[in-house]
Amino acid sequence: MNTKNSICMHYKTCGGCDNLELSYEEYLKLKQDYVQTILCDFVIEKVEEIIPSPTTKFYRNKMEFAVGGTVDNIFIGLRQKGKFSKIVDLKECYNFHPKIIEVFDIVKLWMKENNILPYDIILHKGKIRYVSIRHSKTFDDLMVNIVITGSKYQFDYFEKKIFENLSAKLIEKEKIGSIYVCINNKVSDNAYTDEIFKIYGKDFIEEKINEIKYKIFPLTFFQTNTSCCEKLYEIVVKQTEGGNVLDIYCGSGGITLQVAKKVQKIIGIDSSKTNILIANENANFNNISNVEFENTNAETFILKLAKSKFATELSTIIVDPPRAGLSKRVLTEISESGVGKIVYVSCNLETLKEDLKTFVRFYKIKKVIPVDMFPFTKHLETVTVLEHK
Repeated sequence: MNTKNSICMHYKTCGGCDNLELSYEEYLKLKQDYVQTILCDFVIEKVEEIIPSPTTKFYRNKMEFAVGGTVDNIFIGLRQKGKFSKIVDLKECYNFHPKIIEVFDIVKLWMKENNILPYDIILHKGKIRYVSIRHSKTFDDLMVNIVITGSKYQFDYFEKKIFENLSAKLIEKEKIGSIYVCINNKVSDNAYTDEIFKIYGKDFIEEKINEIKYKIFPLTFFQTNTSCCEKLYEIVVKQTEGGNVLDIYCGSGGITLQVAKKVQKIIGIDSSKTNILIANENANFNNISNVEFENTNAETFILKLAKSKFATELSTIIVDPPRAGLSKRVLTEISESGVGKIVYVSCNLETLKEDLKTFVRFYKIKKVIPVDMFPFTKHLETVTVLEHK
C-alpha cells in the first residue's frame, strides 16, 4: 500500500479531508483506536482490524459541490473548515474524478456568458446552488446534476434552452452519460428535491459491485466508495445466515441483492417509494427472484412480521439505518424478536453505541468490523454482528 498521500493545495481551508500529513497506516490506526474507545464499555468477543480502502485517491463516486460568489467571480467547490457559508473554489481535488475541474470551468464560463447568478446561502438569492456529480467507477460514466432555484414554469418556458446549451458544452468536452437539472427552493442547505428534469442522455448510469449491477439515478442512495463498498458487502454476506433474511432500511437494494444469492428469501423494506421502485428495477436488472421489496416504515413491518410465515424461518435481520440510528420502537421490536443473528451496519459510532445498550440485554456482541469507507476523514462504517444469548 502506498503510504504517501498527496497533499491538496486546498487542504488547510477545505473541509473535504483531514490529517493529510499522516501516512494512511497512521490514519487507520487513529480510526481503530477511535472504535475501541467509543465501544470500550461493551463486552465484545472481537474487534477486528479495520478494513482499509483499496484506494485513497479519486475514490468517491458522488460529490456535491456548492456554487457561490458573484457572477464575475464564481466559486465551485466544498465548504470551508469551520465556515459553512464560505466556499473553497477548487482547483484540484483528490477525492473525486480528476476531470471535475474542467467541468467547473465550463459551468463558470457558461454562467458568466448568460449572466446567471450563483446562490448566496446567507441571503437565499441566486440561481445555481450546486453542481452534483456521480461517477461510475466500473464503466467510467459521469452524471451531472445542476441544482437551481426557481419554478418548473420558469424552467420549461424561459430557462430550458439555456441549460441545453450548457449540456452541449459539457458533452463536447467530457464523457458524460446523463445531465439533469434539479429545482430546490428550500432555505435548508440540501442538494435535491423531487423536481428533476433530464436534459441529456440516459435516465441512469450503471455501477457494478461483486457481479451485481445497479442502476444509479439522480436520487439513488449508493455507498460513495465503490471499491470499498465491495469489501463492506462481502462482510455482510459472510456474516448472514441462510434461510429467510430481513433487510431494514434497504435503500435501493444495495445490500439486499448481494445477500440474495446466499439465502432462501430476503425482504427489503424502506420508507422511500423512490428507493423501492429502484430496488425492484435493480432486482429485475439482475434476474434475482428470491427478493421482495416493501415500501413501508420499519415499525409497521416489524409489528406484522411476528404473525407471518416468513418469520418462522427468519435467521438474520440486517439493519443499515441513517446516522440517527434506530428508533426506540424498532430497537425494542428487533431486540425482542428472538431472531438468531443481527448484522448492524452503521455510519455513526455514537448512535451505534446507544443502540447497543438495548441490544446487549438479549444479544452478545460477537464482532465489530470497522471499514474505512472515507479515507482521510473522520467518518467510517462498522459492521457489528450480534447473536442471541
